[in-house]
Amino acid sequence: MATSLKKSLSQASSRGECPTPSLLTQILWFCDDKDLFTNSQNPISTKDFPQPYHPPPTPRMARICEIINDDDSPLILQYTRSLSGLTGIITDESMLPQVAMLASTGLGEAIDDYLKAHGYTDDAQRTIARAYKQSETQDEFVGFLCGRGMAKSEAQWLWCYVNMTN
Repeated sequence: MATSLKKSLSQASSRGECPTPSLLTQILWFCDDKDLFTNSQNPISTKDFPQPYHPPPTPRMARICEIINDDDSPLILQYTRSLSGLTGIITDESMLPQVAMLASTGLGEAIDDYLKAHGYTDDAQRTIARAYKQSETQDEFVGFLCGRGMAKSEAQWLWCYVNMTN
């Protein structure tokens, strides 16, 4: 699987095209980061990736790949994520964030619940709230968050939902 993904990525790169988000997602889930970027026969480098689609490799991302490939995977209690994507998986109840400690975004209880349930960090939640309060239009809001790595569809949904509930 990793070889065919690397081949697809290499072909897109050689044509001067940006990899599709779907291809990048597959690569992040099925490949070891070191395998993609340190193979001397592979002409691909991190400069070939647009910033919003390729967060820096983290030890947690490697752990995610291990968990997915393990048939005896533990129960996933919650994902943790920044604006640019998944940063980890919580499988131990003692690692769950304390709900009382998380501050309100001021965007409404439903939005706060959504962001907490999807594991957004406090920093990501504050950034989303700040983006909403400083944006006059959906395009400004979406552009701000997409510039920090959030998927456009999710930023658009948040804008619409906040406006619908407030």
